[in-house]
Amino acid sequence: MNNVAPLLPLRLLQATLASVGTAAIVYSGSAAEFNYGLGYTAEYTTNINAAPRGREQDEWYNAVLARIGYADNTDTLVARLTTEVQYRDYVHDRANDETLYAVDGSAIWTLWPGLLTWTVEDSARQVRLNPTGPDAPANRAAANVFRTGPDAYFHVSRLHTLSVGARYTNLYVGESDVDNQAYSGVVRWLYQSTPQTTWSMNAERQRVEFDNRALNDNYVRNDAYLQVNNHFAQSQLVLLGGATSIDRDRGTDVRGSLARLSWSHNISSTSVFGLSASVGYQDTSFQLLGEVSAPTDPLTPIAAGSIGTDAVSADFYYNRAADMFYTLRGSRTEYRFRIHGADLDFQTTPQDRKEAGARFEFNYLYSATSTIGVFGDYLKTRFQSIRRDDEDTEFGARYGYRISRNTTLGLEARRHQRSSTDPTAEYIDNRYLFTILYSTEPLRLPTAQP
Repeated sequence: MNNVAPLLPLRLLQATLASVGTAAIVYSGSAAEFNYGLGYTAEYTTNINAAPRGREQDEWYNAVLARIGYADNTDTLVARLTTEVQYRDYVHDRANDETLYAVDGSAIWTLWPGLLTWTVEDSARQVRLNPTGPDAPANRAAANVFRTGPDAYFHVSRLHTLSVGARYTNLYVGESDVDNQAYSGVVRWLYQSTPQTTWSMNAERQRVEFDNRALNDNYVRNDAYLQVNNHFAQSQLVLLGGATSIDRDRGTDVRGSLARLSWSHNISSTSVFGLSASVGYQDTSFQLLGEVSAPTDPLTPIAAGSIGTDAVSADFYYNRAADMFYTLRGSRTEYRFRIHGADLDFQTTPQDRKEAGARFEFNYLYSATSTIGVFGDYLKTRFQSIRRDDEDTEFGARYGYRISRNTTLGLEARRHQRSSTDPTAEYIDNRYLFTILYSTEPLRLPTAQP
């Protein structure tokens, strides 16, 4: 079921090639950064299918992986691309052999300076199909969202600009019926009140059309909101507020408020603090596009087995979410901490739930060649439709050893445990990972495979 590589739809392949093609175009730029990696991974798990106590099955797999990273920043094109492809061979065949992949790409191409740009975004991840099910191979599928389109700018005066844009979005989720295409347009009136502050009035309209129209209801979404962006030397603030209306072809129309706050502050050259809060209607493509890194972000390895979202549905949902993070990276230490919460209210599907969690990670550069780290993750989920509470706890340790400038060996051990008011949903899984990776860019730590 999960070996999806031979069955990838043509549009998914085109989307991935579009991102890779973007990287190929910009590679000729003088500011281009390019790296790649090749590696081998072996992992042993005591409970491959996340089964309840007494029904566990152990398994281990061998995997080969390849990575590509690309970034460029010129007057014509600002772009970044991170990809990984991994093939896993399960030794005891307690899960199907599978090809996993991940893509995180974005680019802004300036066709006419100050007047016309073209944007490309692509995100490929593994997604969890059933949020109440375990995080196991049988409950995962490949997903991809691709978005592209132009933006035109008409400078009415030195401080006022009219912007008109259009986007085409394509969503693919394997083993599901949520595949769709969306066509949208946006009109913005931008006012730059100070060199650091820009106000905008925005109106967006999107038409979503599902491939399976018998099971899913096409709809038109309209958003109207006021937004302010502040960009200072040490901090950034984005604040918006407005309203959303969704008109479905067959179902009941809905209305709701739309608001977002995002603030980050560089406490020092090595530490960043940030927080965000939002309310509004979202869908699967919105969640996956939220995984896309900005073209100016640094290249960061992305694991092919990483989970992008578990809100997989053709339905849209009203989401109230909050998030706070802190990172500190010195010459020998790296510390990351995050707390988050969300309240998801679906319109028709029984996936309503409330989530609250926290994650920490601490890495220490023990020597010029050795790195050690510890990490932990906690998530409490309250399912509203089925009256069930889950608590997921994960903790572990990792060790990285640099064999040479470009070759890293990694060891990792971690334990995942789920407690639940439903005894059949409880499980414990212990995992042990070995990785050896060659990369043209030296890595401090191997990327853990889920």
